[in-house]
Amino acid sequence: MVCFRIVQAVGGSMLVPVALAIVTNIFTEPAARARAIGWWSATGGVGIAAGPVVGGFLVDSVGWKSIFWLNVPIGGIALVGTLLTVPESKALLPKRFDPVGQVAVIAFLAALIFGIIEGGRRTWTSPTITGAFGLALMSLMVLIVWEHRHREPLVRLELFTHYVFSSAFVMSILGFFAFAGLMFANTLYLQTVRDLSPSQAGLLTLPLAVATILAAPISGQLSSTRGPRIPLLLAGIALVSGAALLLLAGADTPLYWLAGPYLAFGAGYGLLNAPINGTAVSELPNDEAGVAASMISTAKQIGASLGVAVIGTVLVAHSAGTSLSAGWAHASITVWVLLGGAGFLIAVLSLGLSSAALLTAHAPTDHVVPMNTDQE
Repeated sequence: MVCFRIVQAVGGSMLVPVALAIVTNIFTEPAARARAIGWWSATGGVGIAAGPVVGGFLVDSVGWKSIFWLNVPIGGIALVGTLLTVPESKALLPKRFDPVGQVAVIAFLAALIFGIIEGGRRTWTSPTITGAFGLALMSLMVLIVWEHRHREPLVRLELFTHYVFSSAFVMSILGFFAFAGLMFANTLYLQTVRDLSPSQAGLLTLPLAVATILAAPISGQLSSTRGPRIPLLLAGIALVSGAALLLLAGADTPLYWLAGPYLAFGAGYGLLNAPINGTAVSELPNDEAGVAASMISTAKQIGASLGVAVIGTVLVAHSAGTSLSAGWAHASITVWVLLGGAGFLIAVLSLGLSSAALLTAHAPTDHVVPMNTDQE
């Protein structure tokens, strides 16, 4: 299962940056691009809405293996739709692979996440954990040195000298840390602490998904007319508000009351994506939009991995020697404070962005040409 989940991850890692690059190449005017990315981000809310509900009912009725079979027709439809509707394109100067950079990134992330996850189960000073963090640090140093000297680096380090891109990268990590951490902790809360079935837990997350679907296009519109600062500031405030409301939730909290924090978190997540994605790709011409999109996509995956790893470690630490239900009251305080802290940092970083950053961004030149076009 782990091996084939890795195969799925390879496909997923290709999907998002390529899809965003297509949107970027079609909508070259900054304001129109921001609106388009807003609608593109809203489709993620549809997945958030359908995933827990459909998955919960499948687990309760057919069995847990059915959730993997569900991906087969979805993948088939996507494949046929791509072949029929998406025009092929290529950059004038295709990039070469950077195997050393790829290995360094994989080693860094694997060692870091392993160390965080296993640190909660082992002692933090054990040789295994210190070795994992040492490998992560060494891999990061190798990556920086190699990418700085490489002519066609996997990670373009010069992008991080620009506040706009670097802040978008960090906010991606923080936003998905908060969102993945919420989904992970919330699943355990609903099914373990509140003893709900998977289908019941999935239905309760609908307010979060609805808020995401509604907020994403609004965020795109705000980004196109007012720049990224306002939607990102509102996203941070919404995440902080959702975490603050969850601090009041316990084992006996009425289930209908949970709609409030779920709506806040969903709005924060929906407001976040469009300005982050739009800000990132505005730094590059069209043929390199995939580079920026892939780096932001990587940042999101890093944030999601850290969210699950850190929150899981916190829950394990507070429930050691007892059940999760018994230790939830103390563990949840740390969890919600961490997620709220991520939202607070997003709000702070957003204040450093120009209110018209996307509006005044240069319209990228069209450096992408169709593959079926004859070139002299």
